Order: sequence, then C-alpha cells, then structure tokens
Amino acid sequence: MSTLTVPDVLIALRDFIAIWISQIIYFNHIYPDDAFSKKSYLDLVVYQCRAPELNEFIERFAIDMITVLVEKDGGGKVYDVLVLLYDETNLHVRQRYIANFSQFPGLKGQYSSLDFLSNENVLKDTQSAKINIPNFTREVVNTNLRSLMFFHIEELKRTEAPQPNDFFFKLLLNVDGENDLNKTHNAQFSSQWEMSA
Repeated sequence: MSTLTVPDVLIALRDFIAIWISQIIYFNHIYPDDAFSKKSYLDLVVYQCRAPELNEFIERFAIDMITVLVEKDGGGKVYDVLVLLYDETNLHVRQRYIANFSQFPGLKGQYSSLDFLSNENVLKDTQSAKINIPNFTREVVNTNLRSLMFFHIEELKRTEAPQPNDFFFKLLLNVDGENDLNKTHNAQFSSQWEMSA
C-alpha cells in the first residue's frame, strides 16, 4: 500500500473530472469520432480529444473547480459540476450530467498554492500533506475512481447520442454564490467566461 497525500487526491480528482467530461463529449458526438484517440485510464479504455485546445479548456475547468472547492472555508462550496448538452438548432437542453461535491471537506489554509494542479513539478513538501486514515490508500482511491468511471462509460454507451447531431456543450459549476466559473465551449473551440444570475 502506498502513502497517499492530499495533493495526490486532488490531482486524481482533476484527472477524473477532465476524463469524465471528455467521455460525455465523445459519446454524445459533439465532435467527429476521429478527433479522439483511445487511451488508458485506471485500466479502462477512455477517449481523449486530439485537439490540445479542448483538452486544455477541460483541464483548466477542472483546476478552477478544484480551486474553488478547496479554497473556501468549510468546503462543499462547489455543489455540482454540470455538463449540459444543447441542440444548436433550437437551444433546448438535450441532456444533463451532474457530479455532486457538496460533502467535500474544506482545506482552506492547508496550502499556500495549488500550482501543483497545473504543474506537478512544483509539488515540494508532501510529508505534511500525508493522509493518515486507515484503509484510505492510493489503491482504494483508484479502485473507487475506476468504478465510477466504468459505470459512467457504460451509461454513456447505453444512451449514446445519434450521429450526426447539432449538439454543443456547456460546463457549469453550481457554487455558493460567491464564485462564478461557468464556461461555454462550442465546436469552433471558442470559449468565454459567462456571468450567470
């Protein structure tokens, strides 16, 4: 069993959220299938877009979400991560995917910087960040994330969108009202910060 640190868990969460979103985009055929390549994640076959701009957009969203999640007093300030699929022809929401984080513990003050989420090489002192909870190991975290991803992919396969379609997606955070990190992305890779009321 390997020692687990808080940065390890946050990096695993960042990767999980980014791959979770990528699978939604792939199985709903937002972009052509040949724009994606297969890769392995926790011994599962997943799909990642070949366009670096889209991957950076998704990873940045995951990092921003974790930053809000961690840096708020008391934790749980990100209630949900939502991926909405819209039909561009009539702007109707066709599908919603939701990941709930309302029970996440607060870690404010535990880190002076979360730069390791963008660059794992800046991670220095992990001794003070070790998690000392019985049976909470890297293997347990990976097993749970693998199970979540497996069932997510199976459900996406079951409800796979028809091809072709006019879908685009929107990434949203349901937060405590003090933060707004809602982002939109369409097939032309344009993005914008969007203020929501």
